[in-house]
Amino acid sequence: MVLLPGLVSAAISINRTRLIVTQQEREASAQILNEGTQPVLIQTWVDTGDAQRQVEQIKAPFLVDPPVFRLDPGQSRQVRVLMVWPIEQLPQERESVFWFNVLEVPPKAESQQASNHLQISFRTRLKIFFRPQSVVQQLAGDVQHLTFMLRRDASGNAALSIHNPSPQYWSFDVLEVIAPDGTRVPLPPRMVAPGQSVEHPLNRSISQANWRVHFSTIDDLGVVHDEEKTLLPE
Repeated sequence: MVLLPGLVSAAISINRTRLIVTQQEREASAQILNEGTQPVLIQTWVDTGDAQRQVEQIKAPFLVDPPVFRLDPGQSRQVRVLMVWPIEQLPQERESVFWFNVLEVPPKAESQQASNHLQISFRTRLKIFFRPQSVVQQLAGDVQHLTFMLRRDASGNAALSIHNPSPQYWSFDVLEVIAPDGTRVPLPPRMVAPGQSVEHPLNRSISQANWRVHFSTIDDLGVVHDEEKTLLPE
């Protein structure tokens, strides 16, 4: 018989929500803390966006030091994400994004009673942004780069269009449109890549003007910035 605990949560915490690797520094670091009551085994690696790909099959421009280590209760350890590819193999005119993985493996059961419990491994993925020197030198972090438009198709149904003309990625924590009567339509806060646009169907017909968009962006330090704009017509 397998027994599931009433509440299950990860034992570790990470002092970063994202990692920024610049062309000049070529590395970033994060501190991992075991807040649990048992030792855990930690495995770390970087992937290119496919979360299901096996670690040994991944070819990424970064390695993590150390890749595997034990973390006792209350203990913390710094891990370094190091760039190992030549800079020229990555785009120089815009940011690139990768993913930092931290897998927490609990200790094996030591008794028959404990072995009847299901052991769960927790995996955390954080974004890694590689920022070339040309992007560092430009004005970064200015939300005014983004344009928000209300688009309509032939049937009158609307969609929120977000265009990012800047060379950096923009991540959202909250994204919603606000109707003239104050009704809020929440939308999935998708990341917008450099030079790209994304559309969010609203699944409703819009005949009035004065719609607004409320959103919050996340900066390099993980700080959330709240903004609101009037939507431009198509």
